[in-house]
Amino acid sequence: MKAKTATLTLASLAVLVLYLYALVSDSTEAWVLITELGGEYAYIALFLILYVFIDGELALHALLITLTSIALNGVLKGYFRIPRPSGGRVVEEGYSFPSRHASTSSTFWSYVAVRVKDSLSALLASLLVFSIAYSRIALGVHTPMDVGAGVLIGLTTGALYSMTSKRKPLEAYHVTLLLGMVVSVVMGLVYADYMAWKVLGLLFSLVFYTKVRGGIKLLNSSRTSVKAFCLLGSLVIGLLTLFLVPSTNEVISVIKYFLVGVALIYTPLLLTRRFRR
Repeated sequence: MKAKTATLTLASLAVLVLYLYALVSDSTEAWVLITELGGEYAYIALFLILYVFIDGELALHALLITLTSIALNGVLKGYFRIPRPSGGRVVEEGYSFPSRHASTSSTFWSYVAVRVKDSLSALLASLLVFSIAYSRIALGVHTPMDVGAGVLIGLTTGALYSMTSKRKPLEAYHVTLLLGMVVSVVMGLVYADYMAWKVLGLLFSLVFYTKVRGGIKLLNSSRTSVKAFCLLGSLVIGLLTLFLVPSTNEVISVIKYFLVGVALIYTPLLLTRRFRR
């Protein structure tokens, strides 16, 4: 308990210090660093830490609703087709409204904070969501309306899924998984959003959740040294897949991110069983 409190406190202080530094210095590099806290690699790291060290089932549910939120965001961007503001400090592609970084971070962190029900977790979640959202305005790639809408959509999505998954976890999981897949296909085919195929591939890797629940409990009850090895092995295999498999077309992208998801989710389970023999 003391280690958890110290970790959350230090993480919150680190985010706060980074935000204050970026605010005072108005450094583009600092704002980009904050933005990357809501990027693809940050979520891979966050998912693995949550999945291996804290609560594997919570991590899978958080990943599912976050991916579904990304798909919903892509459809809304394609529907409204609002261009980004001119004169941004960094180059960003795609439409502006609503902000994907804002909606994704608020979905992930609101779901985790509501389910964990811990004041320090809520503090860290709030600091991260606010900092990431504001960084998009500071970099000139979103307007306050874009960011505000993104945060509102994310908080609503995370809170609704938290309530439904608490009452009927398996039903909520399967319905949300199907919804995410359908919306991803619409996102890709109708609105030609390249993120659709990444999301769809990762969602396919979540299909076998009910088959591995026992393995997840075994993983979370393992020794810290075993967990660390499992996390490292999963991260290495996942990143190798991410960098070595080319995304030459939509089908290959779906397969690539399915394999990335399989590596991240199932490698720790296989390694845990190996250590337990």
